[in-house]
Amino acid sequence: TRLKSLGFSLGLEDIDGFFGIKTEEAVKSFQQKRGLAVTGTIDSITWLEVVEAGYTLGSRTLYLKVPPFRGDDVKTLQHYLNSLGFDSGEVTGIFNKKTETAVRKFQNNMSLDEDGLVGSETIKSLNNLKRSLERGTNYHIPERKIIRQTKPIICIDPGHGLPADPGKIGVYGLTEAEVCWEIAENLIQEISKTELAGCITQKIGKNLNESERASVANSKKANVLISVHLNYCDNPFAEGSSCYYFSSGLSFSNSGKILSNLIEDNLIKRLRVPDCRVHVPDQYRLLA
Repeated sequence: TRLKSLGFSLGLEDIDGFFGIKTEEAVKSFQQKRGLAVTGTIDSITWLEVVEAGYTLGSRTLYLKVPPFRGDDVKTLQHYLNSLGFDSGEVTGIFNKKTETAVRKFQNNMSLDEDGLVGSETIKSLNNLKRSLERGTNYHIPERKIIRQTKPIICIDPGHGLPADPGKIGVYGLTEAEVCWEIAENLIQEISKTELAGCITQKIGKNLNESERASVANSKKANVLISVHLNYCDNPFAEGSSCYYFSSGLSFSNSGKILSNLIEDNLIKRLRVPDCRVHVPDQYRLLA
């Protein structure tokens, strides 16, 4: 029902209560559109995205609360506010303090009750500015200045973690974590030979989750966070390189897009591996 309401075809059988081929195809189409891993299965990440995609601006009153509102309606709101010059930060789909501040500034500008509630009156005012809103397309995330800083900091994030999270084992007996860690150490050594500063998000024996590793990068005031991961495949002949940068529906990291393309170009050129292109999957959480 949710997939159909989002505009995805379920075939001639339509809603029949069975997870068949057409339903799987619809799930894959949804995952592709949302930048998720295209598996055709409803995992926790896909289900969360399906639920969030079902909200449209005006379907509920939005305001700051704990836990915060999440959904496509929040993404649309953030995009609208940013397009109109009211800085709500990254278009994350999470109604946070910065979003509320932007809402209050908009309400004040429009002579509305400055209560931070996104209800019918606030949405009506936003819709009245539809022409201005439609001129705004994708919103570039404001990012830290790198070039002018005395010594920019690049933080390397090795995937998995030794020894508790080794990842998969390769054909030569090495684990994903071992290879990622060696790559990360080599990158830090190369960075030290330049005018840049380097740091790493993990320590051997101290396994941090993704959120904790992002916090480490932030505490180091890193300008760039590069996560190193290996993909696993049952086919021993599978090979190639791919890079990812942050994108969330209506927003994307412009410098992240440029950097990931530069890295990918050099990887396929120097390592002579197939180009698996640059992607924007939502499940890769980068610098927070």
